[in-house]
Amino acid sequence: VHFGETMPGDEPNGNIFYLYGFAAVAIFILLVACINYMNLATARATKRSREVGMRKVVGATRAQLIAQFMGESAVFTAIATVLGLAAAYLALAFTPMGNLMGKEHLLSGLREPVMIAGILLTGVSVTVLAGLYPAFYLSSISPKAALTKVRDSWRSGLSIRQILVLVQMAISIAVIACTLLMSQQMRFIASKPLGFDQENKVWLEIRGADVIENIETISNELLTRSDILDVLQTSNVPGFGNAINLIPVENNAGVMGPEQVDRIVVGENFIEALDIELVEGVSFSARLWSDTRRPVMVNQSMVNKMGWVQPLGKRVGNPESPFFVEGVVADFHYAPLHNEIGPLLIMPLVNNTENVSAAQRPLLISHLLINISSDNVPQTLSTIEETLRQF
Repeated sequence: VHFGETMPGDEPNGNIFYLYGFAAVAIFILLVACINYMNLATARATKRSREVGMRKVVGATRAQLIAQFMGESAVFTAIATVLGLAAAYLALAFTPMGNLMGKEHLLSGLREPVMIAGILLTGVSVTVLAGLYPAFYLSSISPKAALTKVRDSWRSGLSIRQILVLVQMAISIAVIACTLLMSQQMRFIASKPLGFDQENKVWLEIRGADVIENIETISNELLTRSDILDVLQTSNVPGFGNAINLIPVENNAGVMGPEQVDRIVVGENFIEALDIELVEGVSFSARLWSDTRRPVMVNQSMVNKMGWVQPLGKRVGNPESPFFVEGVVADFHYAPLHNEIGPLLIMPLVNNTENVSAAQRPLLISHLLINISSDNVPQTLSTIEETLRQF
C-alpha cells in the first residue's frame, strides 16, 4: 500500500523508484568490488604462476586448484560480510542515520530468517561472481610456468581484464554522475522559492466537531505563550494538495462561465501567517467579515488565465450569491512541487457545524497552522501537545 496506488487519506505515500535507485547503487558498488577482486587476483598471476605450476607438477588437478581459489574468494567474502554487517550495525546504532532509517525495525530485522537467508545468498553469489573467473584463469596456467617466465599463458587474459576495468570505470562514472545529479536535485528542492514562509510552522490535524467548535478557545490558549506567534485555522496547507473545481467565473465582458480552477479554503489571516505577497487589493483580515460582499482572493495565474484587466470586484461562484475578488496574491506552491502552479481561488473558511449529522460529527476534520519562535522548538512543541490534550 505504501508504494502502491495512492489511497484516499493514506499519507505519506512512498516512491518505489527511490527504493529501486538505492538498490541499484548498492548493486553497482558490489559489482565494482567484485571486478576489483577479479582484476587484483588475475594481476597476481605472475607471482602465483610458480605456485600453480608446482602444484600441477606434484599431482594437483585443475578441479582441486579451482576449489582452492574459490575457497580463497569465499574467505574474503565472509570477512567482508562480517565487516559489512558490523559497519551497518554501528551506523544504525550510533549515528543519526539510525534515527532517520528507523534503527529498531532494521536492527531487529537483521535477525529475521528471511534476512539471514538473503545475506547468505548474497555472500554465495559474490563468492561465485568474484571468484569464478580468477579460479579458472589461474588454474589454466601450464606446469612449465613453474620454471620459466611464461607470458603467453595469460596474454589472452589481459583483454578480459581490460574489459573488466572498462566496465568498472563505466559503473564508477555512472554512480558518481547519478550521485552528483541527486545532490543537485536535493539542493534545488531545498533552495527553491515556494512563495511562502515555511520556516517554524507547525501543522496539526483537528478531528471531531466537538474539538473544532472549541478552536477559538484552543487558539487563545496557545497565544498566551510568548513562543507561539500566530495560530491559524485552515482546511488546506501548502504542499498538501488542493481541490479542483468547475466554477462560474466572470470574464472581462461581465459574463460568467464555467472555468476549471484550483481551490483552497483558509482562515482569515492565512496570507499574513505565511507571509504570502499581496499584489493587489486586501486580504481577508483587512476587511469586515460582516460585509455582504463575500470576499475571495485569487493568485496571479488566475488573473493571467482570465486575462482580467481589473481583477478586483470580479464575481466567482453562484451568480445568485457570488463571491467577489477582493485581493490578488503572488503565485505560491499550494500543491506539491510535482504540480504546476495553476489558477487558484482562495476561499474564506467559515466554521459551521450546525447541519452536521451526529454520525458525521466525529469524522469532521480541520487543521491548525501555528507560527512558532525558533528559540526553543522542542519545548514549544511539548507545550502545544499539552494544550491540545486538554481539549
